[in-house]
Amino acid sequence: MFEKLGMRLDAIYSKRLNRIALQFFMFFLGAMYSAYFAPHATQTNTELGSKAGELEASFAVLDWFCFILLCRTLFFDRVAFAMGALAGFCWLFVGDAVALPCWAGTMALLVHIYRSSWSKLGKIHVWYLFLWFSVALKYGSIYEYTAHPVYLTLFALLFAGYLLYEQALKVIARRQQARLAMLAEAEREKEKLADLDKVLVQRISRLEQISDLPGPLLVELAQIIHSAQQIVVCMKTDKRDEVPGRRFLDRYLPGVEMIVTQGQSLSKQLVDDALRQKTTEDQLDMLTRLRSAFHQQHQALQENDTDDFDSELRTLDKLLKTDGYVK
Repeated sequence: MFEKLGMRLDAIYSKRLNRIALQFFMFFLGAMYSAYFAPHATQTNTELGSKAGELEASFAVLDWFCFILLCRTLFFDRVAFAMGALAGFCWLFVGDAVALPCWAGTMALLVHIYRSSWSKLGKIHVWYLFLWFSVALKYGSIYEYTAHPVYLTLFALLFAGYLLYEQALKVIARRQQARLAMLAEAEREKEKLADLDKVLVQRISRLEQISDLPGPLLVELAQIIHSAQQIVVCMKTDKRDEVPGRRFLDRYLPGVEMIVTQGQSLSKQLVDDALRQKTTEDQLDMLTRLRSAFHQQHQALQENDTDDFDSELRTLDKLLKTDGYVK
């Protein structure tokens, strides 16, 4: 509902003819407003009653200028307009209704300027500040001998409350931005880890496709591949295994791939049988040590699961003893 109303107001103010018509309407509204309320103010306030005719004209100008200020915020800053309306409503309890637009326009202008960044302030704001300054001078001449300490205190509290509200919104916005940044960073980290996992899977898959090796080398390679796959399973099932498992595979899988590809290619190029045999034995020796390292790493990762299982068993045993089922 409010969004539709705002769109309707924006559509109205977007046309130059409507803006000109609004200025005339503000003049008419200010004159009608002051014509209705000024006599009541001069009748109830003896200090103002002695110069009723002059004051009615002064109130007409004052209300006209203030309605222009309120009109500005109605179309361009409805938060400021709402704060101005609240300040004007509070004035009804302590002062004459004829001065209501003055305080409403003052609050609306203060909030509007506070909400506008310095880069957005232009010549139009100088014009509205001039209007407000004229209103302040006119208001001071009308209420020269009348003070409003209670309302001024309330006015200051309203503005201070609004400032605190804006600061709270900024804090919430900063926290939301920080939270979104953390979520974005976590998502990027997650995508990065997914890419790393994909690389690991691709490396293992390439090793599985190697078949043109001597029998002993294929046996060692098959065990290395099996241990690597088990390490990947541990990484997926236990987050504690993710960092050490990935660090180990990133370090040693490229070495395994290098041995079985470059080493075998070198063996095929060698003419000397003795030298070829020595190269194959060196490959086998290294793959054997790597197979042992992969197996040990897998066992080390499983220790976490074993410790957790033992801990659960001890907890169940304590429960049984506590409930009296086991002595």
